[in-house]
Amino acid sequence: MKEQIIKRTIQYTEPLTKPQKASLLFYLLGWDGASAVMPYLTSSEQKKLQKNLIRLNNRISVLDEINVLESLMSYGAAAKILPKNYQEVKAKYSQPSQKATKNLASEDIARVLNDWLSQD
Repeated sequence: MKEQIIKRTIQYTEPLTKPQKASLLFYLLGWDGASAVMPYLTSSEQKKLQKNLIRLNNRISVLDEINVLESLMSYGAAAKILPKNYQEVKAKYSQPSQKATKNLASEDIARVLNDWLSQD
């Protein structure tokens, strides 16, 4: 019975728009991640993030979070920012000297946010 209710809920939930995905991603970054990305966003983009996040307040679900993270991975792999699979990630970031710098990751995340927000 519970599975039927969950399936119905999944079927009737509208997919997130790209600006909504951007807002949810910004939320998922947490305080440290969001603070690192803020310098790369315009005040207009910051307001859009805030506006869309307020609209999502009662709707955020685990499925939405998974969808956003999968979209981020797809975007990152297509833009050649992120490796395409777990083995590449493990190989690339297992050596301390090969880890991405905080600024580079912040710029990459900001680029994704900028792209998703521009499709409002």
